Amino acid sequence: MKKIKSFTLAEVLITLVVIGIIAAVTVPVVMANHKKTETATRLKKFYANLSNAVKMAEIENGTSVVEWMEDEEITQVKDIWDKYLYKYIPYNKYITPSEFDSYGFEYTHSTLACGFAIILNDGTSVCFDGKDNLGFDVNGEKGPNRYGRDIFDFHLLTPLMESEFRYSNIEPKHVYTDFCIDGNCTREAIIEKCRTTSSCTLLLEMDGWEFKDDYPLRP
Repeated sequence: MKKIKSFTLAEVLITLVVIGIIAAVTVPVVMANHKKTETATRLKKFYANLSNAVKMAEIENGTSVVEWMEDEEITQVKDIWDKYLYKYIPYNKYITPSEFDSYGFEYTHSTLACGFAIILNDGTSVCFDGKDNLGFDVNGEKGPNRYGRDIFDFHLLTPLMESEFRYSNIEPKHVYTDFCIDGNCTREAIIEKCRTTSSCTLLLEMDGWEFKDDYPLRP
């Protein structure tokens, strides 16, 4: 009778330990990379949707986003949303400042002073500040609610920005990720600004909406 070779208990345990070590090393890396990809994808999608919404509203109303900013009836970006943009970006509901805590909004840490917010249909959220600033939260109610990690700034084109762009012979965009037209717009300078201020969205745009290895903040 042919003898069947079997594994000893020690060999099985060693194999399981090796598998466990490999999983402990690789699974966090895979999950982190997945999170980066998901965040970058949502940012790129929102940027495209917001840009398209502005363009479509301009066509429908026969006015430019710069003219919206100069309209005396427009006092905050919420007015622009209510009058021009709401029909082009699917959303679930408004969130007022009194409801922020229950939805996990903690915008005081960022560059924004959130006046009101909306929950989009995909679970992401947008905070509106002033007349042209928007803070996009890629995971809505979930944490960590930190700038450059899950909250990223976007800006509508203002008259001042348009004049600065044209003065520098740069074609202005409807929506921009940060205002950068001077000599301090190198990638190295933007990385440093991302560490300390509000240029993380611009850095991701410069990098093709990818989190490079030298991205300074953990998303």
